[in-house]
Amino acid sequence: MYLHIMERLEAAGRRQYEVSNFALPGFESRHNMTYWRNEPYYGIGAGAHGYARGVRHVNIKSVTPYIEAASDRLPRLSEERVDESEAMEDFMMVGLRMRDGVRDADFAAQFGGRSIDDVFGGVIGPLRDAGLIERRPDGTGWRLTERGIPLGNEVFGAFVGVLSG
Repeated sequence: MYLHIMERLEAAGRRQYEVSNFALPGFESRHNMTYWRNEPYYGIGAGAHGYARGVRHVNIKSVTPYIEAASDRLPRLSEERVDESEAMEDFMMVGLRMRDGVRDADFAAQFGGRSIDDVFGGVIGPLRDAGLIERRPDGTGWRLTERGIPLGNEVFGAFVGVLSG
C-alpha cells in the first residue's frame, strides 16, 4: 500500500520530501523540516514541546495550570538535557527521514566540525552495503535509497544508542 501511495502521489505532482510526507513543490512543511534537521524550536503554550540549547522540554498540559505556572516561572512539566552523542544520533535518525537526506556540512556545523563518516562509519558501511543508504547525488552527505525508503525504520534504528549505549 505504501509503495502504491508513493506512486500515485508522485504521479499527481506531489514530491515525496520525507518518508511520510508529500507536497507540491514549494509547499513542504517548514515547521516539520526544523525537527528533521535537528534544529532548535521553542514550545510555547499548554502541552507544547521544545528543543533548544541542548534541552528538550514539555510544557504543562492543561491550560489553567499552565497559565498559573507561567505567572511566576517557566511552565514546564519536564526538561531533559540531550548530550552530544544523543544529538548526533538524533541528527542521523530524523535527518535520514528526508528524501534529500543529511548533509555533511550541516552535521559539521552542529557538532564542532565533526564528520558523519568519522562518527558513524561503522553504521553507514553495513547500511550502504545492504543497499539501504547511498551518497547524496552531489556527494555531500547520505540519503535513503529507493530500497531503503520502505525499510526506513530499520535504518533509523541502526543509529539509536550507537554512541550513547
